[in-house]
Amino acid sequence: MYCPNDGEVPVPDAQLPVVLPPDVPITGEGSPLARDAAFLEVPCPRCGGPARRESDTMDTFFESSWYFVRYLDPHNATAPFERRRVDPWLNVDQYIGGSEHAVLHLLYARFFYKYFHDKGWVGGPDEPFARLFNQGFVLRFGEKMSKSRGNVVGIDETAERNGVDAMRLFLLKATPPEDTMEWSDEGIAGRVRFLDRVWRVAEPLGDRVRAIALDRLPAMASDEARGLVRALHAAFKSGADETRTRRFHYNTTLARLDELVNALTKFPQTGSASDPAFLYAAHALPLALAPFAPHIAEELWHRYGYTTSVHLERWIAPDPAALAVDTIELVIQVNGKIRARFPVAPDIAEPEALALAYADPNVRAHLEGKTLRKQVFVPGKLVNLVVA
Repeated sequence: MYCPNDGEVPVPDAQLPVVLPPDVPITGEGSPLARDAAFLEVPCPRCGGPARRESDTMDTFFESSWYFVRYLDPHNATAPFERRRVDPWLNVDQYIGGSEHAVLHLLYARFFYKYFHDKGWVGGPDEPFARLFNQGFVLRFGEKMSKSRGNVVGIDETAERNGVDAMRLFLLKATPPEDTMEWSDEGIAGRVRFLDRVWRVAEPLGDRVRAIALDRLPAMASDEARGLVRALHAAFKSGADETRTRRFHYNTTLARLDELVNALTKFPQTGSASDPAFLYAAHALPLALAPFAPHIAEELWHRYGYTTSVHLERWIAPDPAALAVDTIELVIQVNGKIRARFPVAPDIAEPEALALAYADPNVRAHLEGKTLRKQVFVPGKLVNLVVA
């Protein structure tokens, strides 16, 4: 109860429990109890003067604790949900929330769901969520965003100025999702420039790109063409890997998309804008962008002459033939420090790799007079010689 003289006053034990009135009209607008004078207006237990009851009896986390079940049967007017409608979807495959949700939502959700399961209202597993992923905080000026601190970024204002796609790309690229990140206006500006480059390279092509099908690799007549197609399939592979493993490190996928757009932008300087590899990569670009920058992807897709949504298309499976390389860079280390690099075949064996290492003058200079303790060979990556 709230008293003008005594402030917040707990209801005396003798008056508990507080029974809510059964006949209050529920309109869906605000608290019904706040409009019931008979319930609201009471004498103060301390001074006897006029006081007011608390009308908010339902914590917001309590209210949201079972929404994910209601979402599966949202138009049911006679019951919260029907088991036949919700069972095929439960339990939830993936829960994503901040670590503070452990006691602000997850605890309540788990309690309610287990109660539903014990009552036989839902079937299947008795845990509500199969997997939990906690994302990090977004900081500004070194502090967690908060209205009380006055450091909140206006989402509507930022979207109006830079576009939703740029904001999404910035948040995804800044850091792995479980890490804390610092908000950066320059970071968003960088993503705006990225989208500008996408538009400049892809939009003028129009429906010409559809001359090259996406269900098979194009002709690749040059190293630049093979590199461009490889960059495209590397982006598709990264997106597929991050989703399949549920690491959600899409910052690495966006790095691959940066490389792809760089390759697309540079290609007309050395090759032809009518090259099948160029048109193939440009044709597939909206598909690769769609999960991360959905609006520009959809717009480009329609500029290519499609009448259906890009979001109804399938993700392109990365092709091993496109990802294959003729050579890799083999790094030679001595005590963990790089002393040489060699272009070699991807399947180079350990004896050949060691022979290259020992034949290099710079490597030999760092081995001279020292005792070899260990030879470490990581296939396709490096040789590390450990010496005393």
